[in-house]
Amino acid sequence: GWLLGLTGEKAEAPKVGGQFSEGLVGSPLHLNPLLAPANDVDMDLSRIIYAGLLKFDEQLNLGPDLAESFPEIKNGGKEYIVKLRANLTWHDGQALTADDVVFTYELIQNPDLQSPLRLSWNRVEVEKLDERTVRLVTREASASFLSNLTVGLLPKHIWENVPVESFALSKFNLEPVGAGPYKVAEIKRGRGGEVKSMSLKTFPRYHGGGPFLKTVIFKFYETADELIEAYQGREVGAVGYI
Repeated sequence: GWLLGLTGEKAEAPKVGGQFSEGLVGSPLHLNPLLAPANDVDMDLSRIIYAGLLKFDEQLNLGPDLAESFPEIKNGGKEYIVKLRANLTWHDGQALTADDVVFTYELIQNPDLQSPLRLSWNRVEVEKLDERTVRLVTREASASFLSNLTVGLLPKHIWENVPVESFALSKFNLEPVGAGPYKVAEIKRGRGGEVKSMSLKTFPRYHGGGPFLKTVIFKFYETADELIEAYQGREVGAVGYI
């Protein structure tokens, strides 16, 4: 259909549905926002499978994601009060609460996890105020601290029984449960068990109703040459990291 633009000109409205495929060089290892920064492919997928309290928009402006609004900043920029949106759920239907926020941030701080994000969190106290509210206290004021709240949250009910030293080996790294706009629908593997492709579908309970594009398929290639050949052969509609 068509919408009348603010200028009076006709502008085509986006339609819900459709499928997009992208080829990437490499293979997913840890679809886990606490470990993903070490791998470009992991980061690409984690960004749409998981959601954080805040997010960057297309203009790189920081705004709420799972948070109901921008954090309340107190104590000279050292204290942040963040309230979650109401009725949030994980991809598996479990409720997402302040317990998940505290669990994720304390996990980042755990030296045994060796998360690439730890340095940004090693002087932060995290406290649950109620089921939807957390308080973060930093040792010193920092204008850049809020960007740390874009890190994707992990579901406590899935990860709490995984020993920290075994995190990198857990099956949940390739069977991710997040709260982002897309959830994993299908994984195809090669004979050696390597992931060849991963199909993601929209998560209908993502706040705001989810994205317009219904299905996103990522296909993984060992080399840039293989990826370019696949693109030229129309195996994928777009390429990454070229």
